[in-house]
Amino acid sequence: MMGKERKGQLSFTLKPFTMVMIIVMLLFLTVYLNSSETKKEAVKRDLEVRSAATDTILILANSEDCLAYQLPTGVSAYANIIDVSKLEKFSKNYQGIEPDCARNYGYGFRVDVSEIVMGAKGPREGKVWSFGMVNFSESSANGYFDNKISYWMPVALKYSEKQVGVGEMKVTIIDGELERVAGFIDRACMMGKTRSSNQSSAKIQISYPLSYIDNQLCIGMKNKDCRRTLCKLEMEDLKAAGNYRLTATFELPDKLTIKT
Repeated sequence: MMGKERKGQLSFTLKPFTMVMIIVMLLFLTVYLNSSETKKEAVKRDLEVRSAATDTILILANSEDCLAYQLPTGVSAYANIIDVSKLEKFSKNYQGIEPDCARNYGYGFRVDVSEIVMGAKGPREGKVWSFGMVNFSESSANGYFDNKISYWMPVALKYSEKQVGVGEMKVTIIDGELERVAGFIDRACMMGKTRSSNQSSAKIQISYPLSYIDNQLCIGMKNKDCRRTLCKLEMEDLKAAGNYRLTATFELPDKLTIKT
């Protein structure tokens, strides 16, 4: 009789313990599965960013709409030969914003082209041309983006029919919330300018306040990352992190009204 009572007491004691262990195991399994999915998404995004960096540098160097040199009588551009006159225009016209010819609206990028000059003491860096994004953090640990990848390749610099130099082109791709929001806004601006659509909307997620200051879209608290947009914006600051649905309405000649 005593044995049965003890067995019943032991069973009564074990049941709550067993339930707790089952709950703990389920929680562990849920966290593990979520962590695994998060890692998969991170790897997928990283591959997408790398692919975008490769595509961008090749388009810039080989598309005649971008920097590629083309013979006046020819129909095709040379591979990896940059027209320096185009490079001069890009470095002047695209400070703080990416050129349309290679724009990826999911990311931002910066381009640095360095001339390599051969001297008595060996090669040295000559003139440098830069365009694209300007104000972004140096690292994701201290900034507001998720990933930053840089690719480079050697290029020829065509000054004229008789003068050709050697250089290096580096493209830095920035993957972050500011770039994705700016991409939506700039796409809406382009659609308005080309009469494709006067209104666009998208769901966006931000982890830091978003504001429009001195004709720049900025993200962050005290030290902000900022960038230009194709259109002038009329928008209220998004002061809290969260998920938003943005609606962009275009007005001629280059104004976007952003509402949530």
